[in-house]
Amino acid sequence: MAAPTVINDGTNVKISWIAPNFNSGTLVNYKILIKNSAGTYVEDLTVCDGTDTTIQSQQYCLVSLTDLRDSGKYNLDLGDLVQARV
Repeated sequence: MAAPTVINDGTNVKISWIAPNFNSGTLVNYKILIKNSAGTYVEDLTVCDGTDTTIQSQQYCLVSLTDLRDSGKYNLDLGDLVQARV
């Protein structure tokens, strides 16, 4: 699977991806991980839930910059690179 695309619009970060080809298999959900300030990739189902059918069909989720800075999970500073894995 290709790396996700991360775009910052000044209010939110859009994490998008291309669905992998499973040779007619059914994709049940995605696991979306965002890298925190400590360098660890973490999953936060409140900001980007890969089991949500809307997120699955859109193949993207929006994460507010406030969540990335103030959530306690990410603790990113303004200007930090946002990295994700799907």
